[in-house]
Amino acid sequence: MSDYTTVLTTLQQIAPEAHIAGGAVRDTILQKQIHDVDVFMKDEHVEEAAALLRSSCSYVKVGEWKQYLEFSDPAMTRVAKFEKADETIPICIIGLLPSFANPKDNIARFDFYPPAETLTHARMLRVRARLPYPIGPPDVFAMAVSVGARAA
Repeated sequence: MSDYTTVLTTLQQIAPEAHIAGGAVRDTILQKQIHDVDVFMKDEHVEEAAALLRSSCSYVKVGEWKQYLEFSDPAMTRVAKFEKADETIPICIIGLLPSFANPKDNIARFDFYPPAETLTHARMLRVRARLPYPIGPPDVFAMAVSVGARAA
């Protein structure tokens, strides 16, 4: 997937708190191959987000789990995995308990230094363009910023 911001901005139409965190963002920064894109949101938005992902982006649900990849996370309510015929990178919609749906609260749960794993949309574009990428809070916390909402 060359650009997952379209998926994120589409899902933010019904789940404004939706954000991408984890391996896809880390791999974007490190310029490595992305294996999947995890989009986190409140559990109450997962069903509607799944329908929107199918109708607007042509993804098909291939599975749903309460536990995923041999771990269970008390903040996560479920994981729904989607694939697309002409895409090799699946999208995972991850439902969260309301208290963890805010990007900062969700990312605080991870066992890593947050800026190494997550970044704003504007920063992601700078990384892709191979422009300097100064890491520093509070600008770098999650991909929850809409396209064009912040200057790089």
